[in-house]
Amino acid sequence: MGEANGRLSQLTLVTSPDLPWLAGRAALLVGRLFERDTNREISDGAALDRAIANDEEELLRTHWGSYVLVHETKSGDLKVLRDPSGAIPCYVAGPDREVILSDATIGRALNLIERPQIDWAFVVQWLQFPFLRVAGTGLDGVTELTPGASRPLACSQSSETQLWRPLSFARAAMDEPDDAARMLRQTALSSVPRASGDALTLIQISGGLDSSILAACLAARGRNLKAMTFATSSPDGDERQYAEAVAGHLGIPLEIVHESDVCPSAPAPPGFRPGINLLLDAIDRTVEDYRQAIGAGIVVDGGGGDSLFGFSRTAAPILDAFRAGEAWATMRSVSERSSASMWRVAEVTLRQLLRRPSGWPDNPHFLGSAARLRPAERHPWLAGAARLPRGKLEHLTSLVHIQHFLDRHAIGGDHRHPLMNQPLIELCLSIPSWMWNADGCDRAVARRAFWESLPRSITERRTKGSLQGYFHRRFLKLRPDMRPLLLDGELARRQLVDRAAIEAALRDDEVLSDDRALRLSEIATLESWLSAWCSLGAS
Repeated sequence: MGEANGRLSQLTLVTSPDLPWLAGRAALLVGRLFERDTNREISDGAALDRAIANDEEELLRTHWGSYVLVHETKSGDLKVLRDPSGAIPCYVAGPDREVILSDATIGRALNLIERPQIDWAFVVQWLQFPFLRVAGTGLDGVTELTPGASRPLACSQSSETQLWRPLSFARAAMDEPDDAARMLRQTALSSVPRASGDALTLIQISGGLDSSILAACLAARGRNLKAMTFATSSPDGDERQYAEAVAGHLGIPLEIVHESDVCPSAPAPPGFRPGINLLLDAIDRTVEDYRQAIGAGIVVDGGGGDSLFGFSRTAAPILDAFRAGEAWATMRSVSERSSASMWRVAEVTLRQLLRRPSGWPDNPHFLGSAARLRPAERHPWLAGAARLPRGKLEHLTSLVHIQHFLDRHAIGGDHRHPLMNQPLIELCLSIPSWMWNADGCDRAVARRAFWESLPRSITERRTKGSLQGYFHRRFLKLRPDMRPLLLDGELARRQLVDRAAIEAALRDDEVLSDDRALRLSEIATLESWLSAWCSLGAS
């Protein structure tokens, strides 16, 4: 632990060997920390002690990064703070909450998770609200620290305090789209390369706007880059022409991986939560294998970009535009983007105005009789958010929703989403929702910000690629393996899922024409996670 002394030396902290760490006399940092004004990295223990000398809220105002910070307060207590990006996992465990874990596999190997027990209340919540990521995990006695939150350690009765409040940024509002685009460009160019690191970087270029902006930011700072793109066998997910345009424009070597190149992958060791979706496992494994083959230190992608850049398919931004006197222009933009008449846009806007926000959406499909449903637990980021303008509430909720999909640590390696960094999140939340929906396109401010840095085929593009066809083919291929998981697994045995309904759906080839296939694969992902933990002795 370097210079760390006092109570810090009594702490058990388990993390991946890939992560950097820094110790001061009263603080221990896992990850990287930068000064807000200069973007200079904190690189010695004395500077770390000075950064946290006042309090955590001051640190959040004057610094940013991707980190978990443990420090000793002036009163001698231990506290842990997780940065708002959530880039580094942070779980707290132990009978007295004295163990901090970022990796379930290492924690289990060191016997720091004794006699793990499944938290069945979490399982039901995961089934009912599959994309809501709050403090509870799938194991009793293990909780996740919310990004931007702090909590005392070595105190079993303590709870977290949300110090970084996205609501304060969402309430702010810029007036000029040109100013918003200029600030977005400046912030992205200064923060994204820092969040990516200095090693040889493998960038996943999907051909979409978000990963293209990421590539432009890294190329502008002279990073050592190689790129790869995934081309499906169906046109909906074959984005080669766009990926090649970006890579060629920026001078980045590009590797094209075809769907036929993807091999079956062995299940990853179970984390504290179920994975994203087993239909994605083969792609994730292929990316990690290629990273290792070329010797890249990290993998980066544009994950979170849609949520960050205010992508919306609803009329909520139009409601916000009324407040700013921009309703007509925003309606015209939405009409152009959606190919709907102005009358149709007006009708949908009126319906949205009359419909009250309903809270976190649930998914009742295939739930069994023993699943005791309850209201969704409120995510700390959404505390007080009901008072926000409707479009801004949608924007903030989307940033909460995407957290479920950004946890790729189970596949191994260092996989990052550099767009999702604190300065960029704060700036994007301060941009009104109607500004993102302008000029007949989505993510309009981001397009304007990088108009001169990317090919016109990217900045003027109005379509999005999709993995839907790939998901359907993977579902058909994996259906024989999923059948016993779904029909004879722990969820069916406990009547938490409707076995008869699942059996009927598995026989119905029409399941591919709607959302049932994706829902079944999510349930199979949960069942596979349960099976893995039970095989390791979980009760």
